[in-house]
Amino acid sequence: MKYKKNRFRIYINLLICLLTFVHLNAQNSSDDLSIHNEFQELTSDNIFKTQDYFNWGASIIKGKDGKYHLFYSRWKKKYSFYGWLTHSEIAHATSKTPEGPWKYKETVLKGAKANRWDAITAHNPKIKIFDGKYYLYYIATNMGDKTISKEELIET
Repeated sequence: MKYKKNRFRIYINLLICLLTFVHLNAQNSSDDLSIHNEFQELTSDNIFKTQDYFNWGASIIKGKDGKYHLFYSRWKKKYSFYGWLTHSEIAHATSKTPEGPWKYKETVLKGAKANRWDAITAHNPKIKIFDGKYYLYYIATNMGDKTISKEELIET
């Protein structure tokens, strides 16, 4: 038992030494990052809005075509702000520059409607490219084994 207590004390002392070392070295480094002069004025081109939809969770990537591609969640305002849980889909817009203006192109992903993990919604997209292939990551909702009607989904 004494051996375990001594071993524990040694680990705690080593941890304290390590944290002290990290803390002291962090205090000696200086932060010379200065980006305030790089900020530009915000214009309406920089804001992507659509009249009948809430937009959320934008992910931008530059395509092989030289354009910027925006993947984002959207759902109709008629379902209220909480409609993302029941009616969110992933849409695609493009621009010549990363700051916009953006033009809606298409809806790329909706809930699968089958008894799958992504049956109801597709939300919070993240677009990445690896080895020349595009990957779209997202979250979704479903009702488990329960089947509900369109009206029940809206009521939910």
